[in-house]
Amino acid sequence: MIIVTGATGHLGNVLVKRLVKEGYKVGIIAHNKPPREIMGDIDYTVFNADVTSYSTLIEPFKNAEIVFHLAAKISITSGEYDELYKVNVEGTANIVRACLEQGVKKLVYVSTVHTLEEKPMGIPIIEEVIENTSNAFGDYSKSKILAYKEVMNGVKKGLKTVIVFPTGIVGPFDYRPSQIGQMVRDFLAKKPIRYLDGAYDYVDVRDVVNGIMLAFNKGRNGEGYLLSGHAITVKEMYEVLKKVSGINVKMFKIPTFLALFLSYFAEAYSKLIHKEALFTPYSIRVLQSNPLISSDKARNELGYIARPFEQTIKDEIGWFKGEKIDIY
Repeated sequence: MIIVTGATGHLGNVLVKRLVKEGYKVGIIAHNKPPREIMGDIDYTVFNADVTSYSTLIEPFKNAEIVFHLAAKISITSGEYDELYKVNVEGTANIVRACLEQGVKKLVYVSTVHTLEEKPMGIPIIEEVIENTSNAFGDYSKSKILAYKEVMNGVKKGLKTVIVFPTGIVGPFDYRPSQIGQMVRDFLAKKPIRYLDGAYDYVDVRDVVNGIMLAFNKGRNGEGYLLSGHAITVKEMYEVLKKVSGINVKMFKIPTFLALFLSYFAEAYSKLIHKEALFTPYSIRVLQSNPLISSDKARNELGYIARPFEQTIKDEIGWFKGEKIDIY
């Protein structure tokens, strides 16, 4: 059996559907059976467990040959380090321990590009993990670096492992939705667009799942593979949305310094109403960072490729409108 953590998330639900479609017996770690709207009628087993509670993992991991560990807390707001540490670091340590003690044959760990050394503008980011968390920007990044170290400790103890580092995941099957998914929904609702300079690398969720499967089947033990897509500015993203949807919404550019100033108030307000802000000091910092990210290693060793960004946006819009979209 393959066990998947984080199965109800954007990436997780697509991975589970792909595994089931390809004939694997799949079990997921969850508190309750996921809503039908997320998983549909596919055949899988739910184990009532929690990555932050080691004792709950023992029974499901006795049945596991392979574990895909996707569960993580993602946050672009400040003041959440304790929860990030509990889920991302302690949770990953529990997964590694359970794999080792229950004889799991292989762990596939989904990390993030935010664990990697940022290069100067124009120099591609590659699979070089930040050694010292004091050099990381933001609590999320710090927690994922420490989680990566827990995984590598498992490798040293004999756990066969392969790691992937996705960039910004976008595309269909985004049920909750993610921040970018909400941005697309707001655009389709013709809400006013306010944007700022900056860029990020975005990759289709289905391409990340394909990269995970390639790493599972072909990846070298203890190695990590960057799964990137396309470096897109905020303005370019909206232009693609306009082109694909045929919707023409007026766009207003906000100076970066003003956006940064306002983001502190937006973050404080979002905490007050218990809703994550789209733009925070952290997210604006990310948009100003180097968006040039290389997947050469994954391409050369695994055969990984990323589809055109316009196709991703077309499928995401279609999915939000209720169209049937291919899981591949």
